[in-house]
Amino acid sequence: MSDDRNLFTKMSEDYQAVTSSGAGETYSKLSTTLEKMDASLREYAQDLTLSEMKAIVKKLKKNGAIASSELKQMKLWIVGDAEYYTKMENNFDDWKNELQRLITAINDSWAEQPNVEQVLMLRGLVRDAIRTIADLFYFVQQKDRIAKFNDSTEEIDALEREFLVRLLEQKIKSPHY
Repeated sequence: MSDDRNLFTKMSEDYQAVTSSGAGETYSKLSTTLEKMDASLREYAQDLTLSEMKAIVKKLKKNGAIASSELKQMKLWIVGDAEYYTKMENNFDDWKNELQRLITAINDSWAEQPNVEQVLMLRGLVRDAIRTIADLFYFVQQKDRIAKFNDSTEEIDALEREFLVRLLEQKIKSPHY
């Protein structure tokens, strides 16, 4: 976890640069550091539970019964990121309201023969709506991942068992999955 500590320090430094200057370059550096931190934390979480996951894969291969604790462990490996993101995210309703506001503003600002300022204002509204939709889409996409996992693991048949084995083995082999 020492690499994570270095990334934590780098994140703090990068954030300080963002708050000091606000330049686009500083946001880019902070984003890159956070992406590295995310990958490192994912690898660390997998390392913490690697032996348990290998045992679960063996059990799946031998058609053994999967205990609820083992199912929970698989869930953490496969959709744990989505589960914790959706639990912690608290802006979904704000994003929906913002999208409604932006669509209303676009409708209210629309003109058959707009001048250049109106066109540029509309572009700003449209771009803001696109960004807001991206946030909404990512949240809904993560909820869908969780729901699909839950549905597919209610009763694990041979095909699902095979898929889970392949997926988990890929994750075990590649820390950057």
